[in-house]
Amino acid sequence: MKLRWIALLLVVAMVFTLCAACKSDKLLTDEEAQKAAVEAAGFTLEQVSDLHTHFNIEDGTPQFQIHFNHNGQEYEYLIHGRTGEVLSGN
Repeated sequence: MKLRWIALLLVVAMVFTLCAACKSDKLLTDEEAQKAAVEAAGFTLEQVSDLHTHFNIEDGTPQFQIHFNHNGQEYEYLIHGRTGEVLSGN
């Protein structure tokens, strides 16, 4: 009986682990990636213009390349497609 409880607990733990892994596979939306890039530059979406987004996968990593302008200055950011981490930017 004790072994059944242990086995059940292990199965439940594996299911929760798999569910957490499934959530991490979810890609950001274009809007979420844009917001991450614009905020990394210190602006809000309302403050920038000519906002463009390009999605690609580089070496297995999903990435959003975000371009925008603020007061005549061009900005380009690379955002991780799952985590929203800024991979590069100016």
